[in-house]
Amino acid sequence: MKHTKTVKAVIAMMLTLAIALSGATFDETIAADAATTVENFNQNGEATMKPGDVKKLLVMDKSGKDLVETYKWSSSDSSVLKVESDFVDDSVDFTCCVYVTALKNGTATITGKSIYGYQSLTMTVSVQLAKATAKQKKCKHTWKTTKKATCERTGIKTCKKCKLQESIAKKEHSYVKKNVAVTMPEYYVTVRECRCGCGKTFKTDKVPNYYGFKFATDKSYGEAYTKMLREIDIAHGGDGSNINLGGSYVEWEDQIGQQTVMIEKYICKYCMNSRDEIEAKK
Repeated sequence: MKHTKTVKAVIAMMLTLAIALSGATFDETIAADAATTVENFNQNGEATMKPGDVKKLLVMDKSGKDLVETYKWSSSDSSVLKVESDFVDDSVDFTCCVYVTALKNGTATITGKSIYGYQSLTMTVSVQLAKATAKQKKCKHTWKTTKKATCERTGIKTCKKCKLQESIAKKEHSYVKKNVAVTMPEYYVTVRECRCGCGKTFKTDKVPNYYGFKFATDKSYGEAYTKMLREIDIAHGGDGSNINLGGSYVEWEDQIGQQTVMIEKYICKYCMNSRDEIEAKK
């Protein structure tokens, strides 16, 4: 309880003392843990991190107003630097931050694009370990893993004698087959509203949503959609054979009910993401 109050007090102080983005510095730093710091975003500035380190960057105007959610954040090299948005502390739900994770040696630029068209925000981060000194180069190293490598970032090994640090290569994803519970709609109904002036709305029958079944908008379920098109043709004076109707229509899809199904997925045992999700990010 005492720790939570202290964190709130420090963050409140930072919000009060926050200065303009153009003059933001890293002078005010809170140690969140051994490898995590909370700092002000340094507009057009630079920073250095070690692989595995995390920075939580506050982005505020002169009055201390949080601006993080008014920008879309990205990394110029997501293999070097992972950029997301998050809360500074779970107990302080009004304070957002740019959550930056250093993954491996390299340089990347954090960019925030304003959703209101204001000037973009940028900050360059160099991820690196300190270079060996002359004394460290002569050492017969005895290594100890001080930060394990994962499939998302490199690790670090440290010499027990001279304290030199070197990177450990990032692991490859390792997949295991798992049955995962997925919640999805029980049925789909496609609705088509005619804009020819008649004001009529047409619907398909409820289409069961089995796993592996394509969404109704794919028109791959056949008769349900064809039946609706025939009804549209007949409503406009046709005989139901003209199912490739032109004209102006607005079409959408309603989702009905909810079901939980077990599906087979390949999950990485290190990061717990599915293979489909990982491949989609490449």
